[in-house]
Amino acid sequence: MLLYVDKKKQKRQKIKKISFGIGVALFLALNFLHFPTALHTSQKSLYTYPAQPYSTNWYHNASPITIFAPEKSSSAKIILLPPTLNRENLTTFIYALVLAAPQAADIRLTRELADNNIIAQTLQTVISRPQAAQASSSPLVITSDFNTICQKIIDEKLFPKTLSYEKAQAISDSPKVSALLNRFYPLPEPPHSKQEKELAALKNFADNYQPALKKYIAAANKHRSLHPAFADMDILLQNAPLCIKTAESQACALNTEFSLLQNIKDVLHKLPANSVPQSLILLTSAEPVSTSIPLKKDEGLLFKFEQRQELLLPHELFNSANSPGIGNYQKLFAALKQKAGINPDYSNNKMEFYKFKTMEIKL
Repeated sequence: MLLYVDKKKQKRQKIKKISFGIGVALFLALNFLHFPTALHTSQKSLYTYPAQPYSTNWYHNASPITIFAPEKSSSAKIILLPPTLNRENLTTFIYALVLAAPQAADIRLTRELADNNIIAQTLQTVISRPQAAQASSSPLVITSDFNTICQKIIDEKLFPKTLSYEKAQAISDSPKVSALLNRFYPLPEPPHSKQEKELAALKNFADNYQPALKKYIAAANKHRSLHPAFADMDILLQNAPLCIKTAESQACALNTEFSLLQNIKDVLHKLPANSVPQSLILLTSAEPVSTSIPLKKDEGLLFKFEQRQELLLPHELFNSANSPGIGNYQKLFAALKQKAGINPDYSNNKMEFYKFKTMEIKL
């Protein structure tokens, strides 16, 4: 009995098995290499990134203030201020005055503080009675220059006590202190518009990830075919349109449904291979704008027409040498059309203009 063997059929089956095996291997390899990207969801966005706990704690903007006094005395001889005053540091200074000199007769400011209006008005508000005309044998010295008090500390054998904003912040609830703080360092208005809220979220993100992004983008730019490590992969998978600026040029990826990771990769491939990224510019969502509505100095302009898309960042609109300037709004829209390769005098109902805000992260 003769058996007929269809060798062509066997060959086809063998080819199918090999192809299927290769396909499975490729599928597993790609999922292993790009597993985080495969998990990306367009529902996550940096526009809702919350402030981390340490960004809102007492020590975020505060510097300590040191008072110097004899070893077993509560009477301060020196108050050493940080070089920079802000709302937090002024609060701690007021707290130091309340502890050290509520009824001080002789207060002396060193040269660098002599003309400081904030210090002068703070002293007038906090000290209980006017400064005495006669000089005390042991005045209270207020300074921000340690070198001017070093010898006094040694001669009088003074001991330091550090005051932090953590201890001082309760005093800011006093109406008199609160009014003083608001006069010199008013609190910013909470964000109201959608773009302002998004900008606040992007600032929270920048505060927490600037050092990590700097390292990541430098590594990604050097090895563009690789995926350098990043501490928090979930952050890279959140959506964010962006631009990267170098000394010579800039490139953007504006798809709001693409992740930060994908947009960074796309932009780096658009830039010349030897370029060095100087800043990462994150964009808020775009809001439609009429050509008759003025732009603010912190707003950029986006143009869309058919398949064309072009933008001008805020610094290009108002700060560059070739900018039309903030007063020439019509010229701004014309310049953007020209940048997109369209006659600036051409008009079409399908042309769309949008405004946006930006958060720049130095790299």
